[in-house]
Amino acid sequence: MIPQAHRFAAVAAAVMITIGVGGCAKAMAIDDATVTKYIAAYKGLKAASPALAAQLGKNDVTPAAGQEGFAAIDGVVKQAGFANYAEFVKANAAIGLAFSQVQAGAFMGDMESMQKTGTKKIQSVLDNPSVPESTKAELRAQMTKNIETYKQNKGLADKVMAWVGWANDPDTVAVVTRHRAELQAVFSSR
Repeated sequence: MIPQAHRFAAVAAAVMITIGVGGCAKAMAIDDATVTKYIAAYKGLKAASPALAAQLGKNDVTPAAGQEGFAAIDGVVKQAGFANYAEFVKANAAIGLAFSQVQAGAFMGDMESMQKTGTKKIQSVLDNPSVPESTKAELRAQMTKNIETYKQNKGLADKVMAWVGWANDPDTVAVVTRHRAELQAVFSSR
């Protein structure tokens, strides 16, 4: 069970992040072509970042080196099809927030499925006449605790998801859902 103070902090943090990112996320309509450009830009930035980090990580970094680094970043996002880095940042905010909602929704679905499966398994043991009553009593207590904890945590998660849903454009969420596997691959590759 999550302590009350932690639940409050989690909700407060989610609200603040959602309000901040939500303004950017709703500022740009995301379609399939934008996600395709985004994936290309993201891959390009990941490929360019080691060299940029090495250059900017030197002790003798000059403003010119910083400008060259930014020009390289801007060039990557333009090559992917964005007008400029600012447009890429808006797309990043919208896609990132929608992707978070899609991933969280999938995780919540997985948790619900596991909760139901676990409850069925415990119930099948409880229905077995050969299981001692003392064991059944422990299992009933554990099952009740599991169900209560799940309901409490799901209630909090539903509230956070409602806030995130408020900040997201439903059409963007649909587009990101279609590209979930591609985005997950690009975000998780090293």
